[in-house]
Amino acid sequence: MFELNFEELDMLSPFEKFKDKIEKSNLKPDSKILLLTHNDLDGSGPAVLLKSIFSKIEIIHCSNNSMDREIMKSIYAANKYNAVFVTDISCSRETAEKINEHYNRKKYYLLDHHRTAEFLNEYDWAFVQSDHIKDTFIDEYYKEPIGKPSATSITFDFLKYYGLTKYIKNFSLAKELAFMISAYDSWDWVNVFEKDPKFLDLNTVFWIYQPEIFDNIFSKKISEEGAKILDKRENFVLMLEKGRNENYINSKRESFKKCVLTIDDVSYKAIYCFADSHTPELFEVMKTDFPEGDIAIINTGSKLSFRSINNDINVEKLARKLGGGGHINASGFPISSELQEEYMEKLFKGTISLI
Repeated sequence: MFELNFEELDMLSPFEKFKDKIEKSNLKPDSKILLLTHNDLDGSGPAVLLKSIFSKIEIIHCSNNSMDREIMKSIYAANKYNAVFVTDISCSRETAEKINEHYNRKKYYLLDHHRTAEFLNEYDWAFVQSDHIKDTFIDEYYKEPIGKPSATSITFDFLKYYGLTKYIKNFSLAKELAFMISAYDSWDWVNVFEKDPKFLDLNTVFWIYQPEIFDNIFSKKISEEGAKILDKRENFVLMLEKGRNENYINSKRESFKKCVLTIDDVSYKAIYCFADSHTPELFEVMKTDFPEGDIAIINTGSKLSFRSINNDINVEKLARKLGGGGHINASGFPISSELQEEYMEKLFKGTISLI
C-alpha cells in the first residue's frame, strides 16, 4: 500500500480537494488504473509517469474528436478499475454532469491545463489550471516563477504532492522529462528558453515513435539508473529524421500564402499552408518568413492549428469561436468530417453518400 503522511502535506495546495478520495482509495502499485489522455507529447507525459508507478495500467490515447466519447464510455467501465485518470483532455458539460451523478465519480481524477476546461473546477474530481501554479516543481528550471503548466507538469505535481513519485526509480530523470514536455507544450521553450533545440528534438522523437511506443520506452527510461532522455538510439533516428524534415519543410515553404484575415471586424495579417506533419518546424519557418504578421495557420486536413506571430494576439480566443481551444499563443480546432465532406462535394460538384 502507498504510505502517505497527510500530516506533512501542505493543505494550502490546490490538490487538497483530492485528499479524502486519495486517502480512501487504498491505491497499490498493482492497482488497476485506466488513463485517458491526449495523443500528443503532453498526453504521453502523464502516461509515462503513471506507467512507471502502476504495473496494471490501461492507456487510451484520445484525439480531440474522440475524447468526449471515450470519457463518456469510461464512466460505465470504471467499475473494473481502482482509479481513472483523465489528463490533457476534457469533456462537455453534459458528460461532466453524468460523471458527477454517477457512483464511479469517486474514482476520477481529471488533470488538465486548458483554459477552456476551467469550468470543470467546480467538480470535486477535476483540477484545471492554465496559469502558473504556486510552488510547482518546474519553478527550479526558471529564473523566476513564471512557467506555464502542462498536463504533464500538473500530473507530476499531483504525484509528488501525494508522495507517489518516490516509487519512480529515476526521479531526477522523470522530473527533467516532465519539465521538458511542459516547456514544449506551453511554448515556453520559445518564449523563455530561446528555442533550445532539445525541446523540439524530444517532440520529434515522440512523433517518430508514436504514443504507445514512446510510453513504453520512456517509462522504462525513468525506471533505470543512468538512463538519458535522448540516448544514442534517439540521436541516430533524429539525424535521419532531420534530413527528411529539411526536404519536407523546403517543399512546403513554397506553398506559404499570406493574407488578411478578418474576424468580427478585426483584421489580422496571416500566413497559412496545408501540411499533415512537421507543424512545429513549419510554424517556426512561417514566423521567420513573416515577422510582421499576426497569425500563422496550418491546415492538417483534420484540424486548423494557430500560432501567434505577434505575441499580443490571443489565438485561443479565435479557436474558441470555432469550437476549439488551447493556449494564448498556440491553439486549434478540429475540422469535422461533415465539413471535410462538404469541401469534397464542392470540389467535385457532386454529393457524397456514406456506406
